[in-house]
Formats: sequence, C-alpha cells, structure tokens
Amino acid sequence: MVYTAIGRRLRYPISLATTNQHVFCRWDGDESFCFEPASQGFNAPTEDYYRKWPFPITPKQEQDYGHIRPQTQQEEFAMLAGQRANCLMDNFQFESAVEALACAKQLAPSNAIYHNSYKRGFYTAQLWNELQKFRQLSKKMPFQSAIGLAALELRGDAIETFVQM
Repeated sequence: MVYTAIGRRLRYPISLATTNQHVFCRWDGDESFCFEPASQGFNAPTEDYYRKWPFPITPKQEQDYGHIRPQTQQEEFAMLAGQRANCLMDNFQFESAVEALACAKQLAPSNAIYHNSYKRGFYTAQLWNELQKFRQLSKKMPFQSAIGLAALELRGDAIETFVQM
C-alpha cells in the first residue's frame, strides 16, 4: 500500500493487484510489469509467477476475483474493507465484520470474493449470536434442554449453507 500511495503522489502509474491471498504492485505505463514490495531489493516477477504463487489460481478465479489485473481505486478500498472484516472476525466482532463486508461488496460488485465472504460473515454472525443465546440458556437450565432450545432457534437452511461454503 505504501509503495502505491507514494508512487501515485509522484504521478507514477502504479496500482495494486491481487492473487490468491497476496497483494502486489503493478506498473502500467508505456511498459507493464509487476513488482513485489514485500521483498528485499527490487523483485519483478511475471504475471505467470503470480498465477502459481503463493497458491495456484485458475483462469476462472482470475476472472471472478479480478486477480493479476490492476485494481481500480474502488476495488482497492473494497480490499481494505475486506481485510478489516477479517480482523473484526478474528476478534469476534461479527456484526461489524458483516458491515465491512457489505461495504466491500458494494464497492466491488463484480468481485465474487466479497459476495462469498459476505454470505460467510452473515451466517457466522447468526451462528455466533445463537451460540451466545445458548451460553445464556445453559447457565439457567439443564444442558440437554438448552441444546434443544438453541437448535430450534437456528434455521436449518442457514446451517446447511454455512457448512457448504
């Protein structure tokens, strides 16, 4: 991010690009090339390198998730919102994470990753809320009764959708 921000201030044609679980920089001026801000010195791997590293991506993933190509500023902001959602989920703040994912989905509507993440986040928040209810119930009644009541509260299709993701 820092390379891109400084480069743009200097009016360089730098943008962010993604691959599976990694962000790198692109220079798209008279010539185009990728470069790696997370390495020592200057490293300019090819696009094919990023199609295989850190995890291989398929042509469908490249298309659906917008990998390899330069991201628009809206897509970059969506990526930041998605990363914020990950941090919020790691800290059990699922409702706020769903809001961040809704923002990402709105900013990058054609990127399937935010639609999938939003669904996962939404169902995770629902399950978390039900788990909290279960914990409260289990303090007040026998364990088996609390499990039965919590299970009745959960929608079966929500659980199935979550498990399939």
